[in-house]
Amino acid sequence: MLAYLPSLIIHSAIADPGNWSGKNHKGQVAGSGCSQLWDLLHSVDNVQGSGNVIADLRIVAHTLGKSLYTIRRWLKAGLRLGFFRGCERVATKTYRIFYSSKQNICKSLQLTDIGACIEVEVSDLKNAKFLATEAEVLKLQNQSKWLEKEKKHKNLKKCVPAAEILTTSEICSGAILCKADGDRFTYLKFYAHAHGGSQKKIASNMGRHPSTIQRRLSDGYRKRHGLEPIPKTQILAPVQRDAPNSQGIRKIVTHGEGKIWKTRLGLFKVCPNVYDVPHQLVSKRYLRGKIKRAIKAHALAEEAREWREADNAYYEWYASLKAEARQALNDKPDLLTEKIAPPENIEKYP
Repeated sequence: MLAYLPSLIIHSAIADPGNWSGKNHKGQVAGSGCSQLWDLLHSVDNVQGSGNVIADLRIVAHTLGKSLYTIRRWLKAGLRLGFFRGCERVATKTYRIFYSSKQNICKSLQLTDIGACIEVEVSDLKNAKFLATEAEVLKLQNQSKWLEKEKKHKNLKKCVPAAEILTTSEICSGAILCKADGDRFTYLKFYAHAHGGSQKKIASNMGRHPSTIQRRLSDGYRKRHGLEPIPKTQILAPVQRDAPNSQGIRKIVTHGEGKIWKTRLGLFKVCPNVYDVPHQLVSKRYLRGKIKRAIKAHALAEEAREWREADNAYYEWYASLKAEARQALNDKPDLLTEKIAPPENIEKYP
């Protein structure tokens, strides 16, 4: 049954544990692969939506390319992290697993968004962290297009919350000055702009170090894990307008805005890579709004609970004060009628 699933949708914030809560001193989460198990079981029950799946762990282990011990460990970690609500044994190595909703997972992991969403095959689920990185790259590249439209049309609705690193435009044949080393480097004309997101921005969104993102996108590291390299090109934007029309030798020089390549074409600023990711983003706008409303309702409920606790503490203090005063009156009933004489050492004013 698991082998005949057509496709499923993964979410970068859930698939990669970079922004999860409950990390250890090394910044790692034990059993972080439970997100793959949750994605698989959720896709099986996506049609019926009953909230539980009867799964043979041997078939699940064969589908994900893991051992049976790893699947059991992921199941225990998922129960601890909130991916699963419970499980019960049905037969030998067969369990009925009750999975949680995306809203409850974001609440348990303290996530504010599900991240970028792409549709992948079941056989690719074993490389969930690589797919999450590709989804984030594709999201930033699409957001950079909207930033250019925002510059041209001021009345356009803002789509990028923080785009200080992104510089945008559409790469077309008229905007390209020349290419070097095949398609590895692309020199733009002066009126064109760079397009894409930097690895530093991707790492910031995913809660990872930039070297981790660089390693996941590198050709050699992907080949060692049985993945195809992603076609990419390095964008070089011109710094000055009057550039001669001849290619030259690259030389890196220092500059206030970053790395500058001094060539016979002129000075060019090193911009982010543009990746040809073989996936398409899925919107999930309704789900994002639902999660934001749930987070807001949870925050309001927590604030109301704090106010109730403060009010209860005040009422308890006031009740104890009244009880002490009543006990004092019961012990000494003459406190209300006796006159208090002033101390003798106080001088009387005329």
